[in-house]
Amino acid sequence: GDFDASIQGWSGVNVNLSRDTAAANRLDGAGALRASGQLSYSSNIFGAQIVGPRVPVTKGKEYTLVFSAKAGKHRDVKASVGGASGKFAIPDRWARRVMTFTADTTASQTVSFLVGRDDTPVWIDSVYLFEGNADIFRRDFDGGIVVVNATERARTVDLGETFQRIQGTGQDPINNGQRLRSVTIDPWDAAILVRIP
Repeated sequence: GDFDASIQGWSGVNVNLSRDTAAANRLDGAGALRASGQLSYSSNIFGAQIVGPRVPVTKGKEYTLVFSAKAGKHRDVKASVGGASGKFAIPDRWARRVMTFTADTTASQTVSFLVGRDDTPVWIDSVYLFEGNADIFRRDFDGGIVVVNATERARTVDLGETFQRIQGTGQDPINNGQRLRSVTIDPWDAAILVRIP
């Protein structure tokens, strides 16, 4: 999804696709994907599409689609991975967009961008799909880690190894020195954990 060398694996429905290498029309690297205006105007957002590769997903797991886009003028684009989709406002300058979803099936799903309705070119660059939620993240330090849950519900995070909670001296029920391999974090909260020497 970086389009530095080619746009192989991507195709257009009612739009022409090309690789744009102009400095103003690429965000990262040597090129970006450019979709022309509609070849035959459709007022339906499904009337023109940028169709990407198929990617495997597993039912019940969370995934995050990240992409950057800009348009000839402000417009909407609908991003989708299989049955999951999100509508995004795309300005006339580069903007990064993020969509997190839970897969409803175990299968290969197509990454696509619906670009009908508006008749203006769209550029896309830096397309990534990864397992996990972009609003749950971990930062590693020499002596420990911080895990952040920036979502609206409690999340349990597998740590991959054993860490220890900070040993508090007061009546804090959280910082109790407990050793754990996974941690449950309340909504909009974080956990600070210490590496075990």
